[in-house]
Amino acid sequence: MSLRTLIRKHSWVLPLCVVLIVSTVAGPAYADTNPLRTIATDQISQEQSVPAPQAENEDQQRMSHQLTLRSAPQAESEELSTTPSSGDSTNASSPYIEPTYGHWGTCSWNTYGGSHVDIAAEGPCTVPSSDPGFLWHHYFVRIGLHSAKIWNKVTIQGAHSLNAMFSEASEFTKVEGLGNIDFSQIPLDQPIEFIRMFEGTSLESADFDKLNLKKRKINVSRMFADTRSPKIDISYLKIEQRATDISGLFAGNKFLKSMEIRSAINHDIKSLDNVFSGCESLESVKWDLTTPEATSIAGMFTNCKNLKIIDISCVKAKHIARTQVAFSGCHKVHSLYLGNMEFDGLELAPYKFYAGDAFKSMYDLNVVQMSRNAMTQLLSVYDAAAAPYSFPGDFKTTWKKRDLRTMFEERGTWIHFSDVNKFPQGDEVFKLKKANY
Repeated sequence: MSLRTLIRKHSWVLPLCVVLIVSTVAGPAYADTNPLRTIATDQISQEQSVPAPQAENEDQQRMSHQLTLRSAPQAESEELSTTPSSGDSTNASSPYIEPTYGHWGTCSWNTYGGSHVDIAAEGPCTVPSSDPGFLWHHYFVRIGLHSAKIWNKVTIQGAHSLNAMFSEASEFTKVEGLGNIDFSQIPLDQPIEFIRMFEGTSLESADFDKLNLKKRKINVSRMFADTRSPKIDISYLKIEQRATDISGLFAGNKFLKSMEIRSAINHDIKSLDNVFSGCESLESVKWDLTTPEATSIAGMFTNCKNLKIIDISCVKAKHIARTQVAFSGCHKVHSLYLGNMEFDGLELAPYKFYAGDAFKSMYDLNVVQMSRNAMTQLLSVYDAAAAPYSFPGDFKTTWKKRDLRTMFEERGTWIHFSDVNKFPQGDEVFKLKKANY
């Protein structure tokens, strides 16, 4: 029999040989796709394997794994939270159910599912210095508060313990029982910190008169920043005597109408930065505080759009080095009184470059009172190219005021600035002379 006849009679053998050779060379990956091998494997599996229900076991394993991964605060909050009532404090924005009670150090707190919190209602207690802060781990509970009361003595061991205590609780209006806070375990040389304590709230009432501060110093930086309070009574805090830092004290309060800073000489305050920055509704400030050691007024009155007179002649600081945007954006201010404030620190880099920004966009300013030395110092660092149309300027500098409704543009130029040698001795009042171009 010839080879051709043999191949024709047994042609079915050749493809099988090719498949077996390729599967041997390509390995298991290819062999698993071989239809002949797949059929044989399936038959063996059906004969040898015994089906068993796995879905229930897999679900149990998955649930166990999720419980293991769950964080401790979540587990605690779920254990503390029972079936929500109509007044439950659960916040829709919270990623998990918030507790309605807990502890701040050894001090109990309880909201009873509402927006009021009772603190230390179970008796006297202590907050150790290691505690991060009130409701630090329960952000959504804190921002949902409207009021608070401290019932019994709370001994705080860290000067920072009250920082940001009610911050960002936008509807928070009232706190009682501040007189129950005991500061006796904090060293006398450490200022008590009230930093950001009411930041972002709508504070209306706080019994500061009950605070037992005695002769202690306090840090009130940003204590009332971004609040929505048109009136804040700080008289009982006596910041003019006690404060070591008042930077940003009322910054961003768009509702504050007026403020009085009482008379005192305070050598601890080094910065007046942003005290009233962004107080767009502020109409009057009575400032009688003397801070001879202050070195910065940067942003002090930035964008106080409704102020018409700024008088900080009582500051009497001799070494002001930072003036960035101190009065910038005070569009309606027509009179500025700086007294005998000196700017000898402006020579320091990088403050020199920003010196001209202090009076930027003060379109209605027409009276500036300052000492001859202060004017000389401002002129010595003024750079018309870096800060055009800004006081003090020179004889080439003009200020522009444009009415966006009529597009009418009014210009003015300062007098008394072209020749420093012509300045009279002592204090001087410099006026903006309106000019037509």
